[in-house]
Amino acid sequence: MLSLEDRKDYLAIGQDAAGKRDIEGLLPPDVVKSVYSSNLDLVQAQGSAISEEKRSAKSKLKRLLLDEFLRSVTPGSDALKSFYEVASTAQRCLTH
Repeated sequence: MLSLEDRKDYLAIGQDAAGKRDIEGLLPPDVVKSVYSSNLDLVQAQGSAISEEKRSAKSKLKRLLLDEFLRSVTPGSDALKSFYEVASTAQRCLTH
Protein backbone atom coordinates (compact mmCIF):
# COMPACT_ATOMS: atom_id res chain seq x y z
CA MET A 1 0.00 0.00 0.00
CA LEU A 2 1.19 3.47 -0.81
CA SER A 3 1.51 5.75 2.18
CA LEU A 4 0.82 9.05 0.51
CA GLU A 5 0.18 12.12 2.62
CA ASP A 6 -2.05 14.98 1.52
CA ARG A 7 -0.12 18.23 1.00
CA LYS A 8 3.16 16.33 1.14
CA ASP A 9 3.02 13.68 -1.60
CA TYR A 10 0.03 15.06 -3.50
CA LEU A 11 -2.22 18.09 -3.56
CA ALA A 12 -5.93 17.77 -4.20
CA ILE A 13 -7.21 20.64 -6.32
CA GLY A 14 -10.76 21.92 -6.24
CA GLN A 15 -13.39 21.84 -3.52
CA ASP A 16 -15.05 18.88 -1.87
CA ALA A 17 -18.42 19.59 -3.50
CA ALA A 18 -20.30 18.22 -6.49
CA GLY A 19 -19.04 19.73 -9.73
CA LYS A 20 -16.11 21.46 -8.01
CA ARG A 21 -13.66 18.62 -7.39
CA ASP A 22 -11.45 19.48 -10.35
CA ILE A 23 -9.53 22.66 -11.03
CA GLU A 24 -12.81 24.20 -12.20
CA GLY A 25 -13.76 24.28 -8.52
CA LEU A 26 -11.29 27.13 -8.10
CA LEU A 27 -12.99 29.33 -10.67
CA PRO A 28 -14.88 32.39 -9.47
CA PRO A 29 -18.66 31.79 -9.45
CA ASP A 30 -19.21 34.68 -11.89
CA VAL A 31 -17.09 32.94 -14.52
CA VAL A 32 -18.96 29.64 -14.15
CA LYS A 33 -22.36 31.34 -14.13
CA SER A 34 -21.57 33.32 -17.28
CA VAL A 35 -20.40 30.28 -19.25
CA TYR A 36 -23.07 27.87 -18.02
CA SER A 37 -25.95 30.28 -18.57
CA SER A 38 -24.79 30.93 -22.15
CA ASN A 39 -24.23 27.24 -22.96
CA LEU A 40 -27.13 25.31 -21.46
CA ASP A 41 -26.96 22.71 -24.24
CA LEU A 42 -23.42 21.77 -23.23
CA VAL A 43 -24.32 21.75 -19.53
CA GLN A 44 -27.20 19.37 -20.24
CA ALA A 45 -25.02 17.19 -22.49
CA GLN A 46 -22.73 16.49 -19.52
CA GLY A 47 -25.52 14.31 -18.15
CA SER A 48 -25.80 12.30 -21.36
CA ALA A 49 -25.78 8.51 -21.19
CA ILE A 50 -23.57 8.53 -24.31
CA SER A 51 -20.01 8.83 -23.05
CA GLU A 52 -18.65 10.57 -26.16
CA GLU A 53 -21.32 13.29 -25.89
CA LYS A 54 -20.47 13.71 -22.21
CA ARG A 55 -16.72 13.92 -22.89
CA SER A 56 -17.18 16.36 -25.75
CA ALA A 57 -19.45 18.65 -23.72
CA LYS A 58 -17.07 18.64 -20.77
CA SER A 59 -14.12 19.45 -23.01
CA LYS A 60 -15.96 22.32 -24.72
CA LEU A 61 -17.10 23.73 -21.39
CA LYS A 62 -13.54 23.57 -20.03
CA ARG A 63 -12.33 25.59 -23.02
CA LEU A 64 -15.13 28.16 -22.62
CA LEU A 65 -14.46 28.44 -18.88
CA LEU A 66 -10.78 29.06 -19.53
CA ASP A 67 -11.54 31.68 -22.18
CA GLU A 68 -13.98 33.50 -19.88
CA PHE A 69 -11.55 33.29 -16.97
CA LEU A 70 -8.72 34.79 -19.01
CA ARG A 71 -11.02 37.48 -20.37
CA SER A 72 -12.60 38.57 -17.11
CA VAL A 73 -10.07 38.05 -14.32
CA THR A 74 -7.18 40.43 -13.76
CA PRO A 75 -3.90 39.54 -12.01
CA GLY A 76 -3.96 40.30 -8.31
CA SER A 77 -7.75 40.22 -8.06
CA ASP A 78 -9.61 38.40 -5.28
CA ALA A 79 -10.88 35.99 -7.94
CA LEU A 80 -7.41 34.44 -8.02
CA LYS A 81 -7.17 33.85 -4.26
CA SER A 82 -7.86 30.11 -4.48
CA PHE A 83 -5.26 29.71 -7.24
CA TYR A 84 -2.66 31.57 -5.18
CA GLU A 85 -3.37 29.27 -2.23
CA VAL A 86 -2.79 26.17 -4.37
CA ALA A 87 0.40 27.63 -5.85
CA SER A 88 1.71 28.58 -2.42
CA THR A 89 1.00 25.12 -1.01
CA ALA A 90 2.61 23.43 -4.01
CA GLN A 91 5.69 25.61 -3.69
CA ARG A 92 6.03 24.76 0.01
CA CYS A 93 5.71 21.05 -0.76
CA LEU A 94 8.31 21.20 -3.53
CA THR A 95 10.88 23.08 -1.46
CA HIS A 96 10.85 20.69 1.51
